[in-house]
Amino acid sequence: MGKRKADTGADLNGPPATRRKKSQLKWIESQWETVMEFKKGVERMKKKGTKGVFVVRKVFGVPEDSSDPEYHRRELTMLKLLPACNRIVSPILIRSTQKPEEHTLIFRNYALGDLWYWRRDRFTLWGLAVPEIHLWRILIQLSQALGVMQRLIGPKRKGRPVMLHCDIKPENILVEHNRTPYPNFKLHDFDLARPYSREYANESTFSGTAIWQPPENPWIKTRAADVWSMAACVGFLVNGAYPVDYDKANWMERLNPEELALAKKHRNEYLSEQLWFEAKAKRVFDPISPEYSANINYWLTQCLHFNPRRRPSVKRLMQQMVPEGEAILRKLGGDVAITDLQVTFDES
Repeated sequence: MGKRKADTGADLNGPPATRRKKSQLKWIESQWETVMEFKKGVERMKKKGTKGVFVVRKVFGVPEDSSDPEYHRRELTMLKLLPACNRIVSPILIRSTQKPEEHTLIFRNYALGDLWYWRRDRFTLWGLAVPEIHLWRILIQLSQALGVMQRLIGPKRKGRPVMLHCDIKPENILVEHNRTPYPNFKLHDFDLARPYSREYANESTFSGTAIWQPPENPWIKTRAADVWSMAACVGFLVNGAYPVDYDKANWMERLNPEELALAKKHRNEYLSEQLWFEAKAKRVFDPISPEYSANINYWLTQCLHFNPRRRPSVKRLMQQMVPEGEAILRKLGGDVAITDLQVTFDES
C-alpha cells in the first residue's frame, strides 16, 4: 500500500520522509500467546516459535454499566472516520468474534511503550532531563495528529467531520522507534473520540481522564481542550508531574467543607469524590528549566492558557509553531532531528 503527501493547500507538513508499505498480517489465533496483560481486554501477544514478533490485541465488549449498545464499536467507528496516517495509531487487523457484542482490534506492538514508560525508562531512572529535541518533536507531531483530526490536512477533507480525541494523556501517546535517536510520537486510543459540533461543545461531559483535562472541565468537548491536554503531556516530559496541584495520596485533606460537600453532590457524575477533585483541582505549569529555550516555553505556556479562547488553534500551531520548531531542530540536531516530520497518508 503506497503513501501520499497530505493535501493541505499549504506547506504545513515539514520535510519529506520515507515511509514503508504497510505489511499484511495473517491472523491464526493458535499461533499466538499472551505475554502481558495491560488491562482487561488489552494484551501483548507473541507469535509462538519466534523471538521478537509481537502484537497488541484489544478486545471490545459492552460493559455491564454501559447504556450504549454500540459501545464496543465506538473506537472502530471513530477510526474509520479518519484517514490512516503516520500520526495516528490504526489497527492492522480487525476481527469479529463469536459474540455479536464484541470485536477485536490487532495493533502493532510499540516496543518503546507509551510516553509515560518511555520517559521513565530512558530518562527518569537515569536521572536525566529530556532533551529539548524531543519536546519539539512531540509538539509538532501531535499538532499534526490534531490537524488530521480537525480536517486541516489529509485526503477527503470536505467529506469527513472535525474530530475531537477527548482523552489525550501520556498513556495514549505511543513512542515509535524510527532508527534515529529521536523517535516518533503517535496518538492512540480513540474510544472516547467524538465528531465536533457547536451544540456538542456546549454540553458538559464527565468522561475521560480528568487529571489531564483543562481547567474549564466539564466543558471540554472542544478543540481548545485537546490542545491543552496535548501541551500538558509535553509538559509532563519536562517535569514528570501531573498538570495539577494534586497530591494523590492526601487529596481529601486538601478539601474544605464546602468543596467536600460539592464532591459528594457530584460523585455520581464523576463516579467518585476523588475524580471530582481531579477535575476541579487547580491546573499548574511551572516555568520550565532555563536549559530549555524561550521558544518552547512560549508555545507550551500559550497552549496551557487558562482561557481556552487564548490558546493557539491547531491551524496556528501548524502555520507558525511547526516551521519554527523545524528550524530549531535543525540547529540542535541536524537533519536527523527532523526525520519523519512530514505527515503521510495511506492510499486506498
